[in-house]
Amino acid sequence: MAVTIDATPRGPGRGRGRPGRARKRPSRAVRPASRTTPGDSDAAWNRAEQINQRFAGGQPILVGHHSQRGAERDQERAHALLGRSVEQQRQADEARRRAETAASEASGREEPHQVARRIDALTADVRRLERQTNGRPSEELDHARAQLEHWRHVRAQQVEAGQTRAYTREDIAPGDLIQIRRNEWERVTRVNAKTVTVYRPEGWNVARVRYHQIRDHRRPSQENAGESTT
Repeated sequence: MAVTIDATPRGPGRGRGRPGRARKRPSRAVRPASRTTPGDSDAAWNRAEQINQRFAGGQPILVGHHSQRGAERDQERAHALLGRSVEQQRQADEARRRAETAASEASGREEPHQVARRIDALTADVRRLERQTNGRPSEELDHARAQLEHWRHVRAQQVEAGQTRAYTREDIAPGDLIQIRRNEWERVTRVNAKTVTVYRPEGWNVARVRYHQIRDHRRPSQENAGESTT
C-alpha cells in the first residue's frame, strides 16, 4: 500500500483551528437554536402524518402484492420522521434552556452590586500587579486595567440609567442607615473620603464600606417610616 505525505508548508490559516474554536465557544449555548427549532420538529411530524394517511383506517400491507415494498418503505420513513421530530424538539428545548441560563448568568454579572464587587477586585488586582511589575511592561497588568475601565464604564451607565446611585460623603452622615447586603440595614458611625464606617454587632465592632458598595440609604427620620431616599 502506498502512503502519500503532504509536505506542503502550512500557511497561518491552516492547522490552527483550536484558538478560533475556543474564541467561539461562549456562543455554543445558543447556536443549536439556529440549527434545530420547534419548526423543524413540526415539519418532520407533519410529513410523517401525511405518510401515515396511507394507512388510515387500518389499511394493511398487502403481502406479496406489488405495493408491499413501497408500503413498508413508507412505514419505515414515517417511523424515522417521528423519531426525528421528537429528537429535534428535545434539542430545541435544550437549546432554549441553555440560552435562558446564559442570559440569566450574564444579567447577574451586571447587577449593580456585582459590578461594584468586580470593580473592587479589579482595583486590588491592578494595584498588586503595579507593585509586582514596578513599571515594567506587563500584558496581565494591561488586561486588568482594561477590565477595570470596562466595568467602571458599566457602573457609570448604571448610575446614569438610575439602576443605582453614586453615593459620596456629601450624601451620608453619621447615624444614617445604609444597605450593603439585601434587606439588611447598618448604622453609619463615621464618614470618610472614600469609605463609611458602620457598626456591626456580630463579631466585628466596625467595618469600612466603599461608597459604590452601598445599595440604599436612609436618614434616621426614615427608619420607622421605611422610606428610601433613592
